[in-house]
Amino acid sequence: HIVVDGVSYDAHASMVLVANCGEVFGPLVKLRTGISFDDGLLDVVVLRANGLGESVRAVWDLLREGHGGDAFVGYARGREIRVETLPVQPMQLDGDGSGFTPFTATCVPGAISIMTPAP
Repeated sequence: HIVVDGVSYDAHASMVLVANCGEVFGPLVKLRTGISFDDGLLDVVVLRANGLGESVRAVWDLLREGHGGDAFVGYARGREIRVETLPVQPMQLDGDGSGFTPFTATCVPGAISIMTPAP
């Protein structure tokens, strides 16, 4: 069960990803064009797949940004995302174990400062 800014969605998902950045492995793999770290929104990517064949199709749809029919990939965007599962599932934060569902992710614009070299 996923709630995005108060709107509820139900899905049988093999993976739910809440992202603030669209690049997974540098510029090689993008979750979707338009996902931006500075837009004040979080993006949700839901992969629906059972078994190896559907998993391959889901990854293919993800890489093609839904141009393959979007049958196995769902997208949503919002400021607050809540994910609940039955049964409870482990979750990761940037690749590290980080507790269990349910969880709520909230975008807080301006919460961190980033220093970069002067142009």
